[in-house]
Amino acid sequence: MTGGNRNTSGARGALACMLLAASALSASGFPTVAWAQAEATQRTFDIPSQSLPEALILFGRQSGLQVTADADLASGRHASAVRGTMSPAEALSRLLAGTGLTFRFTGSSTVTLEPAPRSADGAVQLGPVRVEGASHGAASYSSGSIATTLTEGSQSYTAQAVEVGGKTARALREIPQSVTVMTAQRLRDQVITTTEDALRQATGVTVTDGSGYPLESFSARGFGLGVQSDGGAPGVSNFWYNTGLPDAAVLDHIEILRGSDGLFAGRGDPGGTVNMVRKRPLDHNQVSADLLAGSWNRYRGAVDVTGPIGWNGRLRGRAVAAFEDRDFFYKPSSMNKQVFYGIAEADVTATTLLTFGGSYEKRETRGAYAGTPRSVTRDDLGLSRDECLCTDWSFRDYKTSELFLRLEQKIGGDWTLKVNLTRQRQSYAYELGYPLGTVNPVTGAGPLLAGSRTDVSNLSKLADVTIDGSFRVLGLKHDLLAGINYQDMFSDGTGVSLYPTRPPADVFNFDPAGFPRPATPGSYVPLLPFGGQKQFGAYATLRSHITNSLRVTAGVRLSNYTYDYAAGRQRYEDNGVWIPYGAVSFDVSKSLTLYGSYTSIYIPQGGNLTATGAQLPPVRGNTMEIGVKGSWLDGKLNGSLAAYRIDRRNGAALDFTSPTIPGCCYVASRAIRAQGIDAELVGEILPGWEMSIGYTYNENKYRSGYGASNGAAYFPRTPRHMLKLWTMARMPGNWSALRLGGGINAQSKTYVAGSASIIDASGTITGTTPYQFTQGAYAGDTPRRGDPDRQRRDPGGAAVAARSDRARRAWISAVRTLGRAVAVPPHQQAL
Repeated sequence: MTGGNRNTSGARGALACMLLAASALSASGFPTVAWAQAEATQRTFDIPSQSLPEALILFGRQSGLQVTADADLASGRHASAVRGTMSPAEALSRLLAGTGLTFRFTGSSTVTLEPAPRSADGAVQLGPVRVEGASHGAASYSSGSIATTLTEGSQSYTAQAVEVGGKTARALREIPQSVTVMTAQRLRDQVITTTEDALRQATGVTVTDGSGYPLESFSARGFGLGVQSDGGAPGVSNFWYNTGLPDAAVLDHIEILRGSDGLFAGRGDPGGTVNMVRKRPLDHNQVSADLLAGSWNRYRGAVDVTGPIGWNGRLRGRAVAAFEDRDFFYKPSSMNKQVFYGIAEADVTATTLLTFGGSYEKRETRGAYAGTPRSVTRDDLGLSRDECLCTDWSFRDYKTSELFLRLEQKIGGDWTLKVNLTRQRQSYAYELGYPLGTVNPVTGAGPLLAGSRTDVSNLSKLADVTIDGSFRVLGLKHDLLAGINYQDMFSDGTGVSLYPTRPPADVFNFDPAGFPRPATPGSYVPLLPFGGQKQFGAYATLRSHITNSLRVTAGVRLSNYTYDYAAGRQRYEDNGVWIPYGAVSFDVSKSLTLYGSYTSIYIPQGGNLTATGAQLPPVRGNTMEIGVKGSWLDGKLNGSLAAYRIDRRNGAALDFTSPTIPGCCYVASRAIRAQGIDAELVGEILPGWEMSIGYTYNENKYRSGYGASNGAAYFPRTPRHMLKLWTMARMPGNWSALRLGGGINAQSKTYVAGSASIIDASGTITGTTPYQFTQGAYAGDTPRRGDPDRQRRDPGGAAVAARSDRARRAWISAVRTLGRAVAVPPHQQAL
């Protein structure tokens, strides 16, 4: 059961803070100053007549003001065209003409819409400028501020604007690639507490569990996804070892772009980019608390406090804390998590916004396992699904600490400078004891107990600087974005085997307490320098408005890349790498936009060595996509349909024929092609009824250079067909306080295939043998009986929760899907 968001502005402490902030702000005479600035500043506006929400996005971008409104206030209204040079106040007055709305200043660069007052004869007129706290649940429409993409309080499953794939806030229709947004409302409705679980529900994304919770990997279109925060420089979540993504308690929403994003991310991962947007402080006091209790002794609590903290409301803060303790369906495993997050935001001047903050997350997992063996005949052993083949001293511990700073500076006209800095430290330690080797199903003989200890520490330093704005040449409007980003990552770590001689392990009568923890070898040094990677890139895009309906975008990136392995003993450099980008979009109507885009792929592989010690060349290729996007009901409902093709070459493939160290090294693969269709419809289909439905068809194959494998699936863990549905509706009439929701995920069959190492009793690799294990098609969260994945999957099922939010209760059915494949990675298999 979960306890939802409760606004406690009526509580004594919060009310006192609100009154003090309001009195200080009123006494400052700030409305007069803000109005004078808005009247004195002259800017050039070019906003066509269109729906009010979309017009407000353009206004925010061109004026530098952040415009907020109640979620339903702007819907269903049409804005007048505004063109020419004038003050922002005059432009907004013209824009709102005939809508029945007026505006008021609530900050140095923030404006709130509200119904216009009526005169004695009933005529609607613009009211006076006033200052008050912005109403709760306001949806932001400004594109000139980092707050523009926030979804908190919108109560919507779709976003007015996103930053992924462009660095500046743009409507979904303006991005010529497939984009999915997991909004704040949807995260709450589906009781999603981790970024990995959010990705499980996102259209076109496959999440696969690794060897032990929570080492999930995630992909789209058959390829990996890059990660970043707040549209900043790209980070790498699995540099040497995957330490997981942040807890959802610190996030406002998640943006997923499918397809290469090499122009801004440097690494042109064909799968796309995940942009995690952190929560921001609100301009009014709010305190919320969430409690959750679930199966297998799962308990979670979270507290979120935000509001103005000084400087006449121009300094705002937010603090989030979350705690979770849980067991797993397999014994004796458990996990404890602690999350802390703090952020402050200051209007330094009327044109300067400074944001800074930090976070800390710690996860401790006991009873961690490393996979499930199979019979020598490759059959499922039929072990009980609640049994963990792990010693009771096995553990995995993770710690992540992060500091970040963001500066946004308006530079005359509609030009904006943004600086985004992040410093992140990740540490990871584990000890594992687990059976390794295939099993004789009659005698139970075969597996030996393997044990290992590993310590890793990753340090990431990320920087991103952009400047964007508009200008006119030959009567055409052009949007220019230019920037640089820098990525510096370094990793220390080492590992050691705990068993010089491995004892036998009976998997049919496995006792987690039956194997005492062996001593760590005295020669073990916890941290040794692994190596690091650095990337510096400069990029620019120019979007030209050829007509009111036709837009052409051209972009290019120049990157330098350096990779050091083993403290400089092996160095790889690739300088002067050019990555081009091009796109065309055409508005066929007020609701539909056709588009096409192209970008190249570049992924360095300095850490992958051949059997001779040479480093693999970078992955190269290209991505092409054509599609149509639609927006209806004043932006409340968005849809897209896209077809794509990805051609890639030089990807790393394990070299099992190496005469020196079998299974350790890599060869560059030949040509691979992935192609398919993405379709999505998200938003409010009827008043009070939100829905998200996404379908993906993907076909990825070895195209050439693989001999007999040509035509076979390249990444068969990506389903060919995948459908994800979630919906939530408010009941009518007297039942309006009740909301009902539910969903289902369905996918076609998948499989894993490859070569496994053959290990003798002494632990020596003596050869390899091929394998293939299949997961049948399923819907919901439970595969068909007999499927090999069944014994190690968390059935999840339908989770039911009750929420309280201003006396509103919701009934939620959350469906978790895409369980882990049980086939152990080749280096952990033995036949």
